[in-house]
Amino acid sequence: MLFLGNLVEGKYSFTLTVTDSKGQTSTNRGTVEVKPDMWERDLVELVLEVSVSQVSHRQRDMLLRQVGVLLGVLDSDIIVREISAFNEHSTRLVFLVSGGPGRPPLSGRSVALGLRNKLRKQKNDFLIFKARRVDTVICQLNCSSHGECDSFTRRCVCHPFWMENFIRAQLGDAESNCEWSVLYVTIASFMIVVAIATVVWGMVCCCNR
Repeated sequence: MLFLGNLVEGKYSFTLTVTDSKGQTSTNRGTVEVKPDMWERDLVELVLEVSVSQVSHRQRDMLLRQVGVLLGVLDSDIIVREISAFNEHSTRLVFLVSGGPGRPPLSGRSVALGLRNKLRKQKNDFLIFKARRVDTVICQLNCSSHGECDSFTRRCVCHPFWMENFIRAQLGDAESNCEWSVLYVTIASFMIVVAIATVVWGMVCCCNR
């Protein structure tokens, strides 16, 4: 039996040749079409700081229940697509959340954002394993219309003269962006420096008097 895996979208043609012990051969051709996953944009990736070999079936079920509690859904509504090694010390869990019988899954982006915010409020201690990253499998950031989303890092790569609003990235919704103009940030920084220097100079003058 032949198994094929990790194929990207497209059509594949295969030629299979079989030779018996007498040297006689037979050849056959086959075509496989890999269609896009219709729910691909709703898939969420949760990277956990634990080796995949250390995750037992019981721990997997407990993790799904915990994720369900954070999202306000039943653990049976969480449909696991993949559990695999992200690297030697991390595990990648890919899942989507059912929207109910006959309904499409919940938006992957809203699920990822909601789970990320819940984990931040819980200080990342709620899950049985520490979460390293929560994101959609397909990068869906619009990067404030001033950049492109890197499909591997899930971070925005800003166009020239634009940069990330680090206040939003660190203290807000933690979403990568390209909101700030480098020119405006430079001008604002210069004005702040001038204002501080003016205040310090004024204080020095007052003290001397």
